[in-house]
Amino acid sequence: MKGFTERFDSEIRSAADLAAKNADINVHANLNRRNAAWIGGSMLASMSTFHDITLSYSDYQEKGEAEQKYEILKNSVY
Repeated sequence: MKGFTERFDSEIRSAADLAAKNADINVHANLNRRNAAWIGGSMLASMSTFHDITLSYSDYQEKGEAEQKYEILKNSVY
């Protein structure tokens, strides 16, 4: 996103001015941020516990919305 780093830096600094006058703030934009969601998903899918914290499509269709949310939460808590 063009200008995001500068805008984020400005907003953080103005919020910090209210909280701490001498805050040391450094904002760094990762060069691979365009692919961050894909990289994170790839890392999650490669974990040995991935199948323990996900629902299959058939399970997703069988259960109601509230039960799906409960199952996902229950399976994601270690």
